[in-house]
Amino acid sequence: MINTLTRRIGVGGWRGGLLLVVIALLAFYAGSIRSGVSVHSGVPISDVSSITIGVDGWAYDIPLDVTWFDASGGIHENGRPSCLPPEGTTSSVMFGAIEANRNGVGWRPVVWVDCR
Repeated sequence: MINTLTRRIGVGGWRGGLLLVVIALLAFYAGSIRSGVSVHSGVPISDVSSITIGVDGWAYDIPLDVTWFDASGGIHENGRPSCLPPEGTTSSVMFGAIEANRNGVGWRPVVWVDCR
């Protein structure tokens, strides 16, 4: 009885150990992947044809067709964010941008806007 139990624990321990190693490697890999999105907030300057937010020496041009979250947290895959009307606003807006670089020229495209 004890020998059978020891054998079962040994086999289970080996399989369990291997499973733990696989889980640890997957967790490490998943943790090393970063979205690369930086989050900022600022007061926009907007009109009918453009939206710009200046933060930390960068001018972020927000596309008129961008993914955005409405006041209740609903996601919109495209369109002009409701918190960035053409007539402008004095409220701060949170947004996400990524860093892009081509031939030594860098810019930060905005990928989402949060109107909550």
